[in-house]
Amino acid sequence: MAHGDTEVVRRLYAGWEAGDFAVEMDSFDPDVELVIDYGPDQISARGIDEMRDVWREQLTLWDSWSTGPIQTLVEDGDRVVVGHSLRGRSRRGISVHMEEAGCAFILRDGRVTWIFATDRLSKALQAVGLLD
Repeated sequence: MAHGDTEVVRRLYAGWEAGDFAVEMDSFDPDVELVIDYGPDQISARGIDEMRDVWREQLTLWDSWSTGPIQTLVEDGDRVVVGHSLRGRSRRGISVHMEEAGCAFILRDGRVTWIFATDRLSKALQAVGLLD
């Protein structure tokens, strides 16, 4: 993997950690595919506009939502997997804290073509074939 691909993911996380979920939008392929897989629910989006709409809709469910810093970073070829924490408080007052959330990325030519966001690092690793 090119060093620049890892840096793309690091810049995304720096923005997400600061609450900027629109950071680095030019780092996404126009046909990017997003899969959000938390618990029993799975949501998919294709393309930047649809991805942005899904993120916006998901964030409206929460009074607060924050992505923690990168705790684990695994790279293999065009695949990058990140382990991080998540914290949130729903509009109904339910607090959520995940210590081992994960996100898998596939990049091509320095652009993110696929994202798999999930509640467990192991699921992110499995999604890109890095864990049986």
